[in-house]
Amino acid sequence: MDFLQLCVVLIPGILAAEFYDKIQKQDFSMHLFIINTAKFTFLILLCNVIIQYIRGWYEFDFQRISVQFLVKYIPLNIILIYIIPWG
Repeated sequence: MDFLQLCVVLIPGILAAEFYDKIQKQDFSMHLFIINTAKFTFLILLCNVIIQYIRGWYEFDFQRISVQFLVKYIPLNIILIYIIPWG
């Protein structure tokens, strides 16, 4: 289960960093990619926590991953993957 949680947390940051590189039209640099991945992972998680606070703390349960959690979390992450690199 820890691997699934790691994927749910890191993959949106990786995709946002890749999208950011395409927007900036930069040559690939592993150093910048790792920094951007960390930055976007943090920003996406921060936005998720803010949205949790607005919707109520019981909307997402980070202790266990359920289908209901993923149905709410993944579409939100898809939206954030495309919005945050533009900001």
